[in-house]
Amino acid sequence: SLMCLRSTKHRQLMIGEWRPGGEKYLETKGSFALHPLVREGFSPEQCNLDGVEKFPSGAAQWQQNAPNFLVAGVPKAGTTTLTALLKAHPTVFGPTYKELNIFRKLTIEDDYTISVRKARTFLQERGSFPIYSLMKHPNALSYDGTPSYLFYSSTILPQIMCVCPWIKIIVILRDPIERLYSDFKNEIERGSIWRNASLAHVVEKDFHLIRLAGLNSTAQAASSEEEQLAWHRYQSLTQKSWLGKGVYDIQLRLLLLKMDEFGKSRSDLLVLTTNQLEHDLVGTYGRILSFLGLHHRALPFTKPRNQGALKRPPMHGDVRRRLEAFYGPYNARLKGLLDDPHVAFNTYERKKEENATKMAVL
Repeated sequence: SLMCLRSTKHRQLMIGEWRPGGEKYLETKGSFALHPLVREGFSPEQCNLDGVEKFPSGAAQWQQNAPNFLVAGVPKAGTTTLTALLKAHPTVFGPTYKELNIFRKLTIEDDYTISVRKARTFLQERGSFPIYSLMKHPNALSYDGTPSYLFYSSTILPQIMCVCPWIKIIVILRDPIERLYSDFKNEIERGSIWRNASLAHVVEKDFHLIRLAGLNSTAQAASSEEEQLAWHRYQSLTQKSWLGKGVYDIQLRLLLLKMDEFGKSRSDLLVLTTNQLEHDLVGTYGRILSFLGLHHRALPFTKPRNQGALKRPPMHGDVRRRLEAFYGPYNARLKGLLDDPHVAFNTYERKKEENATKMAVL
């Protein structure tokens, strides 16, 4: 039946086939160029959309309906726990549903001015937040929790600055290998991919797209135009971005570059890890409240949420070693970028070092 055919095609895409229409990017690989939003610096004129849509710039209704902060990433890293903590605070009001997707995930060919108009229209016409509750509490905050924003950070941030430039951004990261495995198992549980699907097959499919895009951590300098070009090519090719969502260094590096171009303070970004939520929930909750300027209060619960329904067997050693080799250089770069001792995701190599130390002692 048609429904079965559509379901089969959807599952093929989820496993890691090309994004619909992605083939055309390979045909023009030689002339592939960075999105103007990524290549060029910011100018205030880019946000002046007067005369091109019905909502003028300034303190219009769409701005009053806009969120105060974002939970911008990453999927399967603890965003459910984070948003539950936030919603339990008496002066934080969440949206009517978790992921508003106010800002579009732009790829190379997209016109960002259209996406800005759509974001303003979305906020103007939809009651995504409890406005009356916000009006009763002058210091109340609202948020959009869309964890896929970080993956398109370099084109998402300019949209944000043209809609709600005051916004603060919270990102929570997880060991990229564990994040990928959790994402894979979650899609099986949801029925988005076949229950007997192989993780090795999924990984190989996405590695194929990474090779086609020309993404190479050992051959490309951080933040170089060559790396940005390969990254945006990968974004255009991939449907599910199994591997790419765990390349945090590129995503955060591009986000910080755009923040610097816009003159947005880096203090408006808070980066957390799943380990911090698991091992120091009280301290992490306090950091979040301080970052948002909220008064401190007791924790509403003591254990992370959304732990998954099915038991998950260990990942095959060959697959894990291949992923360690891929993510290792990016994880090392990330640690240098954030200068945070808590960001140490290379668990496989770390465990080997720990075992070697124990053997040396014996």
